Amino acid sequence: MKDRYYLDILRDMVDAFAWGQGDSGSARGGWRYNWGNEADSSACQWAAIGMIGAEDNFGVWVPDFCKSENNNYWLRYSYNGTTFGYQGGASYIEAGTPSALVQMAFDDLYTSDSRWRTAEDYIATHWSTWSGTYYYATYALVKSMRLAQPEPW
Repeated sequence: MKDRYYLDILRDMVDAFAWGQGDSGSARGGWRYNWGNEADSSACQWAAIGMIGAEDNFGVWVPDFCKSENNNYWLRYSYNGTTFGYQGGASYIEAGTPSALVQMAFDDLYTSDSRWRTAEDYIATHWSTWSGTYYYATYALVKSMRLAQPEPW
């Protein structure tokens, strides 16, 4: 395995995430710690952040279906109308919501998206109840805000 180019390793990573994405049930469009089954927003955000870097910084092609499946299935399943759950719409929203925002950035969805707006508003409204105590969620929030983009003209 020595003497491999970093670009080749990134391509392998994207291929693994693409073909390891959940393809059925409530996990469809998401990722977890095993390929092709179950999903949670935490693992989904790591897949998204890795593929964002590979695509934006190294030009690695990410299959379109990764983004459309994530948006149309996993994010839809995990969204409860206001926030995003960790393993569904109602659970552990403190980590699930900012992790979903990272995924939305990966899916080329913009801050004008209604789901982004409701999630961001929820975080702002409830900031004092969880900021500084949920480090994992705060880290995900920082990532999502750094990736936030206005809708292009």
